[in-house]
Amino acid sequence: MFFRRKPQDLCDSIQAGNLQSVRRYINADNCNEPDEYGRTPLHHAVLGQQAEVARYLLSLGCEPATGEPGQRRGLMEEVLRSLSLPLIEAFVAAGVPLPERIDGLPLLHALIRHEGVDEKLFAFLIAQGLDLNQIDTWATSRTVLAHYLGMTSGSISLERVRWLIRLGTDVNLAPGAWLSPLYVALHNPSLPDHSIAPSEATFERVLDILHESGLVADLDMDASGHVGLALRALEQRKWAGFVRLLELGVRIPENERIWLAPFFVRDNFSSALTLRLMAVNEARGLDLPVSIRLHHARGMRKIVEDLPQDSPSVHRMFRDLAVASGFSCEEKLSLLGELLDKGADINTGAVCDPFVVSALQMAVGWPERVEHSDALIPWLLDRGAAIECHGLSAFYLAVWLEHMEYAGLLADRGAQLFYRDYKGRTIFSQLFNARPARGGMNHSQTCDVLLRLHAIYSSRNAELPLNETFEYGEKVHDWMNRSRLLPEAACLYSAQFSMPLMRRVLDIGWPLNAEVRTDDFSGNIVAYFLRYAYMNEDLSPFLEALSASEVLDVNSPESGDPLRQAIVSVSTARTLEYLLERVDDLDRCVRWHVNGKTTEYIDEPYLIYAMDSIRPGFLERKTPEHQAYVWRVCRQLLEHGADPNVETQARLQPSANSTSGVTRLRTTALEEAAAHSLFEVFTLLLDHGADPRRRTCIKEEQLVHYLCTRQSGRPAEEIIRYLDELERRGLLDIEARTRQNATPLLYAASKCQTELVRYFLERGADVHAEGGFDNSCALHRAISNWDWVGKENRRDTVLALLAGGANVNQTDPDGDTPLTAAALYGCLTVVEALLSHGADVNRVGAKHRSALHQAIMGSYNYDSYPEDADCEDKYEFDAPAKLRIVELLLEQGAEIEAVDEDGDTPLICAIYMDRFDIFHLLLKQGADINRLDGRGRTPLMIAMEFGELRYPNSMGHDQRILETLHHVAGNGNNLLHAISLRNDHASAMDFFRTAMEAMEVEYKANAALITPLHYAAYRGNLDIVRYCCEQGIDANAADHAGNTPLHTALMSSPDGPDGIGEAHVREIVTSLLTAGADPNRANAEGRTPLDLAVRQELTDCVTLMSVLSASTAMYGPAGHNLS
Repeated sequence: MFFRRKPQDLCDSIQAGNLQSVRRYINADNCNEPDEYGRTPLHHAVLGQQAEVARYLLSLGCEPATGEPGQRRGLMEEVLRSLSLPLIEAFVAAGVPLPERIDGLPLLHALIRHEGVDEKLFAFLIAQGLDLNQIDTWATSRTVLAHYLGMTSGSISLERVRWLIRLGTDVNLAPGAWLSPLYVALHNPSLPDHSIAPSEATFERVLDILHESGLVADLDMDASGHVGLALRALEQRKWAGFVRLLELGVRIPENERIWLAPFFVRDNFSSALTLRLMAVNEARGLDLPVSIRLHHARGMRKIVEDLPQDSPSVHRMFRDLAVASGFSCEEKLSLLGELLDKGADINTGAVCDPFVVSALQMAVGWPERVEHSDALIPWLLDRGAAIECHGLSAFYLAVWLEHMEYAGLLADRGAQLFYRDYKGRTIFSQLFNARPARGGMNHSQTCDVLLRLHAIYSSRNAELPLNETFEYGEKVHDWMNRSRLLPEAACLYSAQFSMPLMRRVLDIGWPLNAEVRTDDFSGNIVAYFLRYAYMNEDLSPFLEALSASEVLDVNSPESGDPLRQAIVSVSTARTLEYLLERVDDLDRCVRWHVNGKTTEYIDEPYLIYAMDSIRPGFLERKTPEHQAYVWRVCRQLLEHGADPNVETQARLQPSANSTSGVTRLRTTALEEAAAHSLFEVFTLLLDHGADPRRRTCIKEEQLVHYLCTRQSGRPAEEIIRYLDELERRGLLDIEARTRQNATPLLYAASKCQTELVRYFLERGADVHAEGGFDNSCALHRAISNWDWVGKENRRDTVLALLAGGANVNQTDPDGDTPLTAAALYGCLTVVEALLSHGADVNRVGAKHRSALHQAIMGSYNYDSYPEDADCEDKYEFDAPAKLRIVELLLEQGAEIEAVDEDGDTPLICAIYMDRFDIFHLLLKQGADINRLDGRGRTPLMIAMEFGELRYPNSMGHDQRILETLHHVAGNGNNLLHAISLRNDHASAMDFFRTAMEAMEVEYKANAALITPLHYAAYRGNLDIVRYCCEQGIDANAADHAGNTPLHTALMSSPDGPDGIGEAHVREIVTSLLTAGADPNRANAEGRTPLDLAVRQELTDCVTLMSVLSASTAMYGPAGHNLS
């Protein structure tokens, strides 16, 4: 590489612009090779700002990048940062594109910040297509000009502003008024208000340049929710800028005019600026609230002397003079007296952010701002100054701003002690602060003020308004921003601050046990504090300092239950100890209003409440800190005499079933400790005599049952830890029975808790024990589990039970074996396990059904369900899984022609349940396609009447059905009867015609003289009815009850759940009448079809049959034709 031969010399040559040397060593073959630092020759040219060298290198094909191959980065940004126009031109001429952004800013926005940028460079870039008026939509939302005028680092150049304007920048362009160049410049603290250096940028000078270029100065700030430009200029201390804005025509919104007054003082405006201000005020008729304080003392004196009687400005002048400085006390009071003599209103108000206050209120609240305030205050009071005016109280201001010496004076002068100001505030409103560290009165000062207020009110024979709510502070958090009583406000801080405040509240008259009522709480001040206390708050110093006469109520319903509040707020042991010594019933219950779908509320004794009710956000459950706290509280409760055998009591919603025992109404402290994974608390309870054999709730379950079923969602090792502890203490009863005679093993098996099943079996549990709601054994419970568990868990539990001696063929009370149950519920894994252990494949159970029957009849698919006990979705039938179960049963010798109590074979069951794959498998395995059911029907007849279309279609291809095609069932029905009863009318018609015409099945009545036409009319099969009528079949044939097809057509309500619609009935009736059906023929009960039509309110049919009856009577049978 060339760099390795003479690296430093060549680098120096490139950066020095020695083009001859560069040409000698660098060519198209090596121009992209980097040096040892990864810099290419072109990079060195950029570093040296050598445009000619860069042109040569680019002409060789040098990449506009640097770095090792594969790690290259572009050089164009570095070229642009060099601000070298020739270098930039060289790269652009070589076709190197300009980047859209540098450092996240549009290119021109990024470059305008650089000190060396000039007009020529910007003109070149604009010529390349860059938009000088582009608004940065990513970061600043400003134009280039606004971005530059908003820069706070470095100084703004007036000349740069001018050449930006010359290049075509729009001085008014902005997406919003607050983003305009004018507003941004106004807010820029690096733009001073004035400067003696003529070239230094000031806001006023920038404003003039913008004005010369068509600036629209009067921006509509109100529309954007911002303060007007004039007031904003004063707030930014741009006094000259303010005057210049007025000279340029900026408006002052009427609602902002009053806020201008405090700024019009001599310290802000020079004499020259004051003259300009006065001039523009007069020229534009602005009526600005200019103050006498713009003048020096001598000037103010002259103005007062020259002021005519009752001048309109006398009121404002009085207020301004009262707070003015530069006078002796005597001179100020003399001038104020003179103004009063000239008609001044002594209560005239002026803005003192955020209030409008009178001279008295200003002197009382902010005496440090008012010269000679000590003398001025009584002087004003002697001359009738109002203590309450402008919606404020001078007395309140004195208290809130800690000028208590003035508060006493004002109280003596008749201040209204129970005044509510314009915001509804009382004397307490500003004594408390949501953030004391950020200003306002601290807690120590508040305590002192409260005590002194108590003395002031007492001296006036008045009581502090302790029972009146007040607005708490200013601009506080939402949860604090509501009306409160004084005791509430005192309790909102940490114990360190609240304890002295609470003590002071008691000292000034609030009874210790008086109720503090809020929207969600009622109780004494201690309970209220503890309810909202921070974690680990120690209130014991306050409690222990209560006097002998101050007896804290911790027992009555009105107390707010301080112990409960202390527990939930994670209070200190010392605080709890104080309360525990005074609680008369340590087993008292705390009521939780759950208002859930099942449970309305739960009553929990303190012992259980401590396990369940830590305030959210304080201690994360199941952490060592949480467990240690609960253990400590429970230990304190037990040591003070709490009963370790207490129970919760739940009340269910009226709609919930409280007798089934599915939802527990009661749980013991031991059970709750286990439920909350509080093992140390669990052992603590046992140490204090808790009884794990205690029978609880409707099912009379013991702790061991609770652990095996109510806690089944937890890992088995966690449950076993509790069982081991019971065993270690000799308290584990593995054969404990519930009211329903269930054992722990049964419960563990019902949840397929395999490890627990093994645990109990290893300790000798009776594997054949029966019990529970269905009085079954553990093997059945594991299989017929109503809860959804994983198929592996179920199989493992079954295998564990079989290994423990369970009888693989044991029957339950319904007569089902484990195999028939597994087949019914779709437990393929269990079927495999049972068969491998010798289960009798042909043993029948309920309804004399074999496992093969049950596999087909059951719609359950337990092995396909998710492992989610809370899931309520219905899942589709898992055909492949059930097919596999059937295959396994057949492989193990299941009787393919077994019949159940109805005489149904597995093949017939497959037709009924629509198990098409199983149907074909059975036929393939030799099932008899003509085997009759218990009523003498063939499978084809059943398929015709009940089966989906694919069954009769499939069977039609099997020649064996010809043997029974003309078979008659036990009730005399043949194939035509079955077809007539089919619900699918379209396919039924096709089958009916084929049976009569191609297969010559005889049309005949059954044993009850019912014909296929009777059935077709009843089912509403219009096509079969019409076909029979066209075939000349007797429409008046009567069954054994005298009913004709016309009767059966009218027997079911057309509007009922099985109805076929009145219009459809009318068509069937019309077809039958046309075929000669007699509407007046009575059945065995004496009812005619016409009677039935009237009874069913089939108006059209009644009319039709009535007309026909009349026509027949008049013309004879010839009138019977309705066509």
